[in-house]
Amino acid sequence: MNIAWQFADLFEPHQVAVARIVSAYGSKWIANTMGGDTVVLTGQGEIGQSVYYSVNKHQIIEPAPSVAVVEMPV
Repeated sequence: MNIAWQFADLFEPHQVAVARIVSAYGSKWIANTMGGDTVVLTGQGEIGQSVYYSVNKHQIIEPAPSVAVVEMPV
């Protein structure tokens, strides 16, 4: 095993996004992002909950505050 791979998580930039869980799929969660995309996530969550997740690993990091998103035309 390459020793650099063992430390890859320390050096890779982590992209975090917010999604709202809409349903369960076995041991995974189906969620909608704020942009309207659908993603399949792993980790701890519950339906209706907003979560922060890793974009690269599709893994739930922690619960996110529930915030209403409103688009306002300019």
